[in-house]
Amino acid sequence: MYSVIYTTAADEEDAVEIIRHLLEKRLIACANIFNIRSLYRWNDELRQDDEVGVILKTTKDKVKDLSNEVERIHPYEVPCVLALDIDTGSKPFLQWIQDETS
Repeated sequence: MYSVIYTTAADEEDAVEIIRHLLEKRLIACANIFNIRSLYRWNDELRQDDEVGVILKTTKDKVKDLSNEVERIHPYEVPCVLALDIDTGSKPFLQWIQDETS
């Protein structure tokens, strides 16, 4: 019934812009931003970049629209958008997610 979406952004400014957009559309209840270092292969080149990780909290029924919206507005050519289902959690917190995304 609930999900978290993990994504990344180049910097905090990009992340905040994406999060505010999703909050305004009521696709998420809240988000967390944290600094990360990413190592990956892109166009046959090994890369290492400082980025920010973002955790978006939402309801399972919003995941498809949220994913589509992140892909539409994200500046990356291929943004990371991974959905993880929440099996259990604090009932008041989960209810708050439900209320904020309705």
